[in-house]
Amino acid sequence: MGAPSSVLNIDLVPGMLPSLIEEVLKSGRCKGLLLKSHGAGSVPTIGGYSFLPLIHKAVEHYRIPVLITTKFIGGNAFKEVNDEPAVQALEAGAISARDMTDVMAQVKLMWLLGQQHTSREDIQKNIDTSFVGEVTV
Repeated sequence: MGAPSSVLNIDLVPGMLPSLIEEVLKSGRCKGLLLKSHGAGSVPTIGGYSFLPLIHKAVEHYRIPVLITTKFIGGNAFKEVNDEPAVQALEAGAISARDMTDVMAQVKLMWLLGQQHTSREDIQKNIDTSFVGEVTV
């Protein structure tokens, strides 16, 4: 059984195969997945490189929360953008980390899992809550 600190943090880059990440999810040791997007929450969505099936499977089959952040300082994952891949990631079950840094999003997810917050709704509510000024409300 993995500890709440068992959150996998992945930098999304073009050409990355989601099947590599799924191998870690299958192990049962991963308790959360953080995807650092290459835009305002965008994830690869084409062919064998699409992360949409992985997000859906992580959330529905493995019961692992998936957070999406942006790598850009001052960025905001999904903040009023017209970005179809970002919308599709949310529809697949991902949770937006909003304008939190990727490091803060990982620490916050670890903390939430340690507090036994495991439902998607509960995690989303708490990700959207500013406890120490880590996210713009």
